[in-house]
Amino acid sequence: CNFIWMLASILWSINSENAIEKMFTITQLFIFAIVMYEFFKIRENALSEILFAIFISGFVMSIYAVVYYSVNGVINSLLTGYRLGDEINQINVFGMYSGFASLIGFVEYFNKKKAFYIYASAFCSIIAISSGSVKALFILVMGFAYLLLSLYSKKNILKGIIVGTLIITIATSFMSQ
Repeated sequence: CNFIWMLASILWSINSENAIEKMFTITQLFIFAIVMYEFFKIRENALSEILFAIFISGFVMSIYAVVYYSVNGVINSLLTGYRLGDEINQINVFGMYSGFASLIGFVEYFNKKKAFYIYASAFCSIIAISSGSVKALFILVMGFAYLLLSLYSKKNILKGIIVGTLIITIATSFMSQ
């Protein structure tokens, strides 16, 4: 039904060539989603594999960012506030991908206790911060807060709630500026 609606919208669109191009892209994404769903539906550890794929792709993107911008470029970005990632992806998306990869890596570190994950996560966090994206910073702060609360506050729930509220307040103040 949606496909028919997209096809019909070509008739009244201002730029029919652009509408056809968007319809083609959406159709490709839809087919890809169906294939991926069928692939992961039959697998036992599908969620773990998907999260690992997100981690690896974010880590590789972060490595590519350092290769593209150079180590000095990343350091200058952190010191001067210049936002990196516009040439690779939209800046906020770039930062959020790195932030999610960082969080997934930290979870993997706590589950598997392999040092690679902690180093890769720290690296992805630096790249996320160098993007200058408030959304990426929010993902990092809230994600790490949730991770730490879920790991260490099981014995003292009240303390965890107070710390969580404080972190949410601080993150909200960053978001409003």
